[in-house]
Amino acid sequence: MRSILIFSLILRHDTRTLRSPSRSRAKRDRELGTLTWLEEGQGQPLILLHGIGSDAGSWGSQFTAFSATRRVLAWNAPGYATSSPLEGGPKNPTRYAELLAESLNALNVGTCAIVGHSLGALTAARFMRLYPDRVSALLLSSPASGYGQEEQDDLLPALKERLTDVETLGPAGMAAKRAARTLSPGAGPDLVHQAAEAMARVSITGYRDAVTLLSRGSLSADLSALPRDKIRLITAEHDQIIKPERVHALAEERHLPSPTVIAHAGHASYLENPSGFTAAIEACLASVAASDEA
Repeated sequence: MRSILIFSLILRHDTRTLRSPSRSRAKRDRELGTLTWLEEGQGQPLILLHGIGSDAGSWGSQFTAFSATRRVLAWNAPGYATSSPLEGGPKNPTRYAELLAESLNALNVGTCAIVGHSLGALTAARFMRLYPDRVSALLLSSPASGYGQEEQDDLLPALKERLTDVETLGPAGMAAKRAARTLSPGAGPDLVHQAAEAMARVSITGYRDAVTLLSRGSLSADLSALPRDKIRLITAEHDQIIKPERVHALAEERHLPSPTVIAHAGHASYLENPSGFTAAIEACLASVAASDEA
């Protein structure tokens, strides 16, 4: 049975603490926020980190596929779904990774395998860089590269356009404009509707912080500091956002194994071809396990 875990969480940058998980909604005040997770299954933990246009609810097929043999957990990043946005302080991969670590501590998760999709790859890689002994496998699906900007830098035009869309059109209007590009060109209207529904659930504040996270991250820099044997990349055949050639180039640059390719899917491969996504995760986990035994 899938559980909703809701943490009382101080989200102010200067005094952040994580309290015990509760299965009922935490009461909020001026400082207290919530960070929510979905959880199902038992066994070795598998952590799922969503991208900029989705949330924990987008992983339904993966919960079904993996919860029979693993403890599957997916967070709603700060400002997404029922998680509160961050308050003050930097919006960079280190802060998101530290929040992830605090959450996993409260969930009694030690070593785990992590799947970071798109923007989630930046948090996942930084988490492994900060806490290398806690990650048994780092699987990055259609990973965002980040732009490596400093805190004082102005956002690049492409990132400003994202903010303009969500602030002028609202989440639903932005989803109507952008959701189809997360799928392959031949995706049917039902899939487009599902992708748009997930994207429309974002909050403006959460999306704004996620865009800042995207600007500050540098996936290549983080990967250069990590052990290659635990990292695997995944791409999708028809990804229009993080094109397959970019993922292959990243693998070559960082001397990683060739990416696993999910056929017949665009950027939201977990939604468009869930069985292919599941097979890719299983293959990558098996590959890392084999390298550990070698």
